[in-house]
Amino acid sequence: MPYWQNHFLRADAANRLTGKASANASLFYGDGYVRLQDFIDRHGSYPTKPLCLEILNESAFTLRGQWSNAAGHLPRQVERLMSIQVTEAPLPGPHLPREQCAASHGWTFDDVVFLDGANHHFYHLLHKKPAIQRLPHTPLGIVNAPKWIEMWKRERTLNKDVLPILADIKFRLQHNGLNVRSKYQHQTTDVLCVHGCGVVETARHLFWDCSTATTAWQEFLPEFRTLLTGEITWEAVVYTQKVAFTQHVATSIGAHNMLRVFNVLRCSVLYILWLHHNDCMMNGAETNHMYVISRARSYVTLHLDRLRATGNPRLQGLCGRWLRDHGRRDDHRV
Repeated sequence: MPYWQNHFLRADAANRLTGKASANASLFYGDGYVRLQDFIDRHGSYPTKPLCLEILNESAFTLRGQWSNAAGHLPRQVERLMSIQVTEAPLPGPHLPREQCAASHGWTFDDVVFLDGANHHFYHLLHKKPAIQRLPHTPLGIVNAPKWIEMWKRERTLNKDVLPILADIKFRLQHNGLNVRSKYQHQTTDVLCVHGCGVVETARHLFWDCSTATTAWQEFLPEFRTLLTGEITWEAVVYTQKVAFTQHVATSIGAHNMLRVFNVLRCSVLYILWLHHNDCMMNGAETNHMYVISRARSYVTLHLDRLRATGNPRLQGLCGRWLRDHGRRDDHRV
């Protein structure tokens, strides 16, 4: 018979071609009948029910009905799954010796035997996540990687307090996904900071070291510097790394409440810095520190007003304190 019809006869009770074979099919495997060619080599025909009755020993079954059912199992599988009429004569064609049949070898993929594998095993083999060549914190100028799982859980919680467009800019920055000019240094020489600093515009420079960014952070972060055990760093702005509050603050206000307000401040400043960067680069606007501060303050005020409406007394007090210290205005249009 043609070797392309020499199928490996394995099907379970649910007619699946992978997995553990049914008990009836195993009766034939034990006697060496595992392919169509095995029946043809020994008997000259496909596995018909009379032939299977002859192969199986009736004395091995308790009831005659069990013997008949087991003998009819293989012919049914061949006709149903392979579209071959077992009563017809085998087709002539090129034939491979038994020892050369590839299906006679035990195939394993990642230590999973193919015949024992389930669908999810093969799915994961074909859909492996690509290896990350370079983590995003490195090009951002951050030496130590954050604890990614903890960080993303924290960020998802904090994002509930800000508008999606603010959270989006922060998210893109955390993934090094903002198109600062340094990314185009192999295509153009126009890669200096748009605010006239005279240095290559990297993400760290634009959002932290630039005079425009420094002025904005000095406007919004002084209160937090008095409540921390250390300094607010670039790592803290991007990934909230090394943000440790004093014991008194953690007890009286709550570290998470402090982070919620800090998140509003950083997201507002990052968003306006990016908008002003694009305005200067695309529309030819002049660098304006007061514009950045006033617009960022508007976003901060709107968000802190929203947080004051929550039922968290300590958070309400913290938001009210910031609004009083920064001379809240009723007109905070954005």
